[in-house]
Amino acid sequence: MNNAKPSQLPNQSKRHYVRTFFASIFGILASVLILASILVVWANHTLTDTNAYTKTVAPLVTKPEIQGFIADRATDKILESAPVQDLADGLLASTDRINKTPDELLQAVHPVVRSSIFQVLSSPRFANVWERTNREAHAQFVQQLKSNSSTLSLDLSPIITSIVDELKTTRLASIADKIELNPDDVRLNLQGSGIDKAHKYYRWSQDAVVGLVALTIALVGLAAWISVHHTKTLRRIALGTGISSAILTVALYSPSFIKPSGPDSDAQNAGLAVAGSVLGDLRLATLVIAAVCIVGAIASKVYSRRRSASA
Repeated sequence: MNNAKPSQLPNQSKRHYVRTFFASIFGILASVLILASILVVWANHTLTDTNAYTKTVAPLVTKPEIQGFIADRATDKILESAPVQDLADGLLASTDRINKTPDELLQAVHPVVRSSIFQVLSSPRFANVWERTNREAHAQFVQQLKSNSSTLSLDLSPIITSIVDELKTTRLASIADKIELNPDDVRLNLQGSGIDKAHKYYRWSQDAVVGLVALTIALVGLAAWISVHHTKTLRRIALGTGISSAILTVALYSPSFIKPSGPDSDAQNAGLAVAGSVLGDLRLATLVIAAVCIVGAIASKVYSRRRSASA
């Protein structure tokens, strides 16, 4: 029997409405911040942790799309830097060089040079150099960030040196000494305001992770505490987070279904391959979170109904 006075019921209903309204607002904010926390934690871990960074970039050099893109660009550089006649003398038989114009010689040596570059990029030795160089360069870069160094550099030039050395084991051995590849093309040196921005971003990323996660947990707890039905509120937050994570997962996987075409298709394929490697852990994380949250919300609802039915 309800002993509450009739005059109290409108006020009680009003209080419930206010609590439900604010609980909904905090719940929505919590769901948004949960996704934001996932993105910030992932970005901070991937970009500032050397092991995570190396794990991300190391497989890139083994992908055919990346190898093809680098081989095309390196071939163009070599053909620009070495005299065509020297390349033809070292790579073509005499019968293939007679009465040929420079353009015809260029077309003849192009596939030979590209094949040699591709051979280098496909070798296990180069893959080891790629991984080791990226690890050492990133560790040095992060150390510079942590020490607030006045100079910031990401030096990947040993990769270029390794390519030139490896070319001496291919058909380009006879003209390898004449090949000029600029190590500065893979050496990043920040200067001026770029250094200050990098330091600020690094400090912000470290602080943002802790602050954002703490705020997210606080909002989840506040939404549940203010609400009239605590379990239902937590269930709704979980369901909203799960659906949002599922949508984000689909968006992250969408580039995989793109089929590039046109003159820049090789660059686009390389870009998609990079995106696939970089976003791999994030795709998995959002997929797992979506599954756990949605399944958890449904299981909670089923359990709640069975408990009410048996009461």
